[in-house]
Amino acid sequence: MIKPDEKDYKSYSLRNLAEWIEDALQSEATVDEIHLTIVNTIKQRNRYYQACLNTGEELLRKLHVVTPPHRPTHPKFDTIAEVKEYQKFWEEKDISGSDS
Repeated sequence: MIKPDEKDYKSYSLRNLAEWIEDALQSEATVDEIHLTIVNTIKQRNRYYQACLNTGEELLRKLHVVTPPHRPTHPKFDTIAEVKEYQKFWEEKDISGSDS
């Protein structure tokens, strides 16, 4: 269930996005520049979160806690086998680090 403040924030963010797109389209920026800015922003966000994931997993390994399989350079799964391996990890392994 979405709380009212979460819904308001989502609406606020989407309204701002619409305004920024409108502003960019009315500026001297080309469609390619607008597209490149959006793509680069998403890529930068993905690199940040991938770095966070890598750091967290490195710390878990040092603490001898099992970490899920993932692809450090590309977070998207390429094959069904990779998806199944990831699902199997979460269903079958004790990731708490305890021996019980």
